[in-house]
Amino acid sequence: HLSQSIIKKSNLYIDKLINSIDYDMERFNQHYYSKLDLPLLNKEAQYIPYNEIKTLSFDNDYFIKPSKDLKSFNGGILNNGETLLNYIYRNGYMKAIEEETIILAPIKKIYSEYRFFMYKNEIISGSRYMLNNKVDVNKDIPTFMMEAARDYGKLYQPLDLYVMDLASTDNGVEIVEYNCWNASGFYESNINKIINTINEIKKN
Repeated sequence: HLSQSIIKKSNLYIDKLINSIDYDMERFNQHYYSKLDLPLLNKEAQYIPYNEIKTLSFDNDYFIKPSKDLKSFNGGILNNGETLLNYIYRNGYMKAIEEETIILAPIKKIYSEYRFFMYKNEIISGSRYMLNNKVDVNKDIPTFMMEAARDYGKLYQPLDLYVMDLASTDNGVEIVEYNCWNASGFYESNINKIINTINEIKKN
């Protein structure tokens, strides 16, 4: 009887754990949603398998990052004449890099970046996390960015709960990427509101 009780409790815990994770490997992959005609920051990007690009170098600087949201290395600037292997050597990587598709994109002028925790097309909370290419966290979000988040939230929803990062650029507001909320930093977002809202959603 004791062992059966432990098994039941373990299964209940596993079910709750699974229900608390909102993730889809395909729908959070930028290579997937780049085909959906969204106003993406890296709309002109090339998507190249790691093994095909790792020893290449280019005449111009490019922005690079993994296409998957569970990144094996941090995105940044690939200097002209530099290979991806050298970039990774100086920046480090975390896991499974051989399986990555690499985003290679022209460098954009970015003024500020904001993170939004979303439920469908509704904003739960958000904050700024970058200003002039430096980490600069602020809970105050300008009206134009809030309006863009509401509008862009209607265009694509990886899941009901997700994170959407937006950038203010010289081309207007553009979508940086989508992320799983479970693995995203809160910055100056209202953590209590996010957790309470998600708990209420999960109850229904």
